[in-house]
Amino acid sequence: GKVTNVIMTEYQTKELISEFWDTKREYNFCIKSIKKALKGMQFDILKRKGIPIESNVNIEIWFNENGTIENWSE
Repeated sequence: GKVTNVIMTEYQTKELISEFWDTKREYNFCIKSIKKALKGMQFDILKRKGIPIESNVNIEIWFNENGTIENWSE
């Protein structure tokens, strides 16, 4: 499967986004850039009774200003 959605687990509400980010536009740009950087990742498709199931994968990364990412997962 492919990466279909990117979220920042620490910024789940509008209030947290506005508190820690200069603008919602900046937050959205970061999300889109991370999704673009991860688009080449492939995961095995897990199935239950022949039906693909959705799974969430948490990856701790650092997003550099030049658009590259670093894996900070342990």
